[in-house]
Amino acid sequence: MKAYFISLKQLALASTLFCLSAALICLSTSTFARTLPKPEQNPSNPITIDVFAHDTKALPDTIKMFPIPDTGMELHLLTLEKLADETRYKIEIEIGITAQLDCNKHRLIGNITEQSLPGWGYPYYRLNSLKLGASTRMACLQQMTKSQFIALPDAITLAYDSRLPKLFYLPEGSVLRYKIWQSKEDYHYSPNMRPQVGVAPTH
Repeated sequence: MKAYFISLKQLALASTLFCLSAALICLSTSTFARTLPKPEQNPSNPITIDVFAHDTKALPDTIKMFPIPDTGMELHLLTLEKLADETRYKIEIEIGITAQLDCNKHRLIGNITEQSLPGWGYPYYRLNSLKLGASTRMACLQQMTKSQFIALPDAITLAYDSRLPKLFYLPEGSVLRYKIWQSKEDYHYSPNMRPQVGVAPTH
């Protein structure tokens, strides 16, 4: 009977120790989870695009200093939301058209220029004409066309800066599309260019 009683005490002690260990593990896991850094939130869609035709009576107050589009032109306005660290983001912009095209490779011809608003210095972009250029001459097996987006050869890459909207004056019927690039790393240095702490520059 005594041996049986001792084994019950040992069992109770072991059960108590197990419960304490489990509680400590849960507490440690919860604390670790709280101290882990949260993953950086990627901007889902921080840019809005508005298009204004040449018959627009007045532009919004934020861009009222800019000219209204000429006849046959449209103003594509990109408004950027403020992000936590905008130096890590860039915007890649492509300008083109959507057209019914066959299996050949087609290209667009157009020249977009960066201009400065007189008296203000704010930049904007202008493309006066956009047309289809030469294409390959392959014989398409299926004599049918499909709707495709075709862009100018060179994309425009801009720093993400929410302080100023991005304005593009484009021919009517143009399509503007963009993607956002995010850098997740800091700069990497070549061996002889790594900053030296406490070393004065030589002249």
